[in-house]
Amino acid sequence: GWNIWSTYVAPEDPNMDAIFSDIVNDIVICKDEGGAVYWPAFGLNGIVNITDAEGYQVKASSDVTLEVTGALLDPSMEFSIEAGWGIIGYVKPGPSDADDMMSPLTNVVIMKDENGSVYWPQFGLNGIGNMTAGEGYQIKMDADAMFSYAPGSGRLAYVEPIRTIHY
Repeated sequence: GWNIWSTYVAPEDPNMDAIFSDIVNDIVICKDEGGAVYWPAFGLNGIVNITDAEGYQVKASSDVTLEVTGALLDPSMEFSIEAGWGIIGYVKPGPSDADDMMSPLTNVVIMKDENGSVYWPQFGLNGIGNMTAGEGYQIKMDADAMFSYAPGSGRLAYVEPIRTIHY
């Protein structure tokens, strides 16, 4: 399946070939929010280098762990989010409640994680719970915005999944 990832470090080498070098045989394809692809089977690297605070969709042929080393990004760094659909990265090293992180941003229509859980402020929904390091999020905005993650309250969300039980 597809995963959405980001990094909270500035990699020593930001080139996609270097990022995926240890697991390249397990990578089917990786896409950025603009549709550029890293497709190792065909020798394509249209993304070239990763961009801080951006997220990427990746499809792997098996479960693998991506390890990226580098200096921690500034968790309060400012970055732009364009109107329409995009993919953002979570640049803080520790988890924080999605509502705490995103509520200052008034232009969010909806945000989804790789499992389809949503943060939908119009309806007061936070199915994502905590945003976590290394994860990326698909986001739909109704206008361009400059954004930086809030320092956070240190509060961690707990989301209890709803299960139907038959007796």
